[in-house]
Amino acid sequence: MSASSSTQEAMKTSKACKVVLIVVVVVGIALIAIGAGLLPYFNNQMRTKVNENVQLVNNSEAYKAWKSPPATIYLDFYFLEVLNPDDIVDKSSRPHVVERGPYVYRELKNKIDIEFLNESRQLRYKEAKWYTFDPEMSNGTEDDNITCLNFAVVALATKIQYKGEFLNKFVRAILNGVNTKLFESHTVHEWLFGYTPPFITSLRKKLPWFFQFLIPNVTVGFYTGPTANGTDNGEYDIVTGVSDIQDLGNILTWNGAKNVSFWTTPECNMINGTDGSLWHPFIKKTDVLYIFNSDLCRSVYIEYEGEGTVSSSHIPVLKFGPTQLVMANETVNPDNAGFCTPRGNCMGAGVLNVSTCRDGVPIVMSQPHFIEADEKYKSAIDGLFPEDLSRKTYIDIEPITGIVINASKKLQINFHVAKLQAFAPTLQLAQEYVFPVIWANEHAVISDEDAVHFKKQVLDPIFTASLLLYLVIAAGGLLILIVVVFLVVHALVRLCRRSRDGDGKGGEGEGAGPLGDEDDDPLIRDA
Repeated sequence: MSASSSTQEAMKTSKACKVVLIVVVVVGIALIAIGAGLLPYFNNQMRTKVNENVQLVNNSEAYKAWKSPPATIYLDFYFLEVLNPDDIVDKSSRPHVVERGPYVYRELKNKIDIEFLNESRQLRYKEAKWYTFDPEMSNGTEDDNITCLNFAVVALATKIQYKGEFLNKFVRAILNGVNTKLFESHTVHEWLFGYTPPFITSLRKKLPWFFQFLIPNVTVGFYTGPTANGTDNGEYDIVTGVSDIQDLGNILTWNGAKNVSFWTTPECNMINGTDGSLWHPFIKKTDVLYIFNSDLCRSVYIEYEGEGTVSSSHIPVLKFGPTQLVMANETVNPDNAGFCTPRGNCMGAGVLNVSTCRDGVPIVMSQPHFIEADEKYKSAIDGLFPEDLSRKTYIDIEPITGIVINASKKLQINFHVAKLQAFAPTLQLAQEYVFPVIWANEHAVISDEDAVHFKKQVLDPIFTASLLLYLVIAAGGLLILIVVVFLVVHALVRLCRRSRDGDGKGGEGEGAGPLGDEDDDPLIRDA
């Protein structure tokens, strides 16, 4: 074959290579453009679809799950039993408590009296609750006897404290006459769902039958009256998300009012956020989420604490929880000054006096074992473990849909016990206490079956579509990278040839080396 034919063949090969390289680059650029162009469109379509699916529209999947939550909800009760009740009163000893429990109840929640308002932009409803004891999950039975603070007599004495000397003396005489004690033993069921205080029973027995109507046969307990089985905690008006998905679940009114009236500033009386069971979709780590808690009679907020996965399906979640500022005293967080009741009468950090919304009963709420509370509350009682942060409230939220995947709400009920006129010396304590009685953990987690369904129907399609688009972009980038690598390698080969040609010319005089010079490479020459 002649040198001329060989050169022409090389030039054809060179041109073919150039065409292939150009085609590969064009295809790569096209794939990147297609992927990058479709990604915003997909994200927009995905957000639109998610927004539509989480709205509380009649008979939608989101509405059905909201109306009757599919997850099993448990309510665990832990009593702080008093071990030295006589020594506390007789010898002014420091109270010593021990935690008993959990006594676990299944909690059934169901929305009732549902009414759509304002062209389905709002929902009005009540939420009824029922409790069923679960012996298998409990550490004890409902018949266990537990000694705790006699909060019935504390409530009575506190409520009549400023009702006049005559009434205080009358009540003191009654309490002395029926041998009332500051600490009593009752069964778990009685503490929770009601018992008639012994001093009421004794007093009724002392009265003639025709005067007994003057003393009603009162039942006291943590879940009696407005909180008894089958009752609700008020009427809510909330946003369905039809008009603005960012307001999904936000409470507009509670019991017909836009604000509460228990606190001393307008800001503290505001009803902000949802009830804690749902939020708007596309939650971010920087979001501050507000909850109106009817147990606390106020709104609180939670912030991002970390991320993780839930269930065997490994559903990704963002973990939120309350910060110390929520229950900080007014010197640390001036915004909390409005929760001081009466105005200016502020308690220490970590506790909240809710007597104004509990008909004057001296109830003080806190985290379990006074976690993150003022040292004076923790040190006053032996047997507490305030350093155990596992007892803190948290909520795990799937960020795309805003659905709560796992949650644990924990609160402790305490009573403010002071020196009261209606107390005889045998009922007086040596000092003032915020006395812990019981704490509860309301918790629920998505079942493995529901987690699999949720991941398959919601998360997997979103992940798959996103992955395909990113793979298209990656494929385009890879093609361009291959071309770049090919050209770099070819350039290195050329440099190597020139170097060797230079060595040959230096040793043999003018002429080509064994591999020839750059003029022998049509691809490089034509390029």
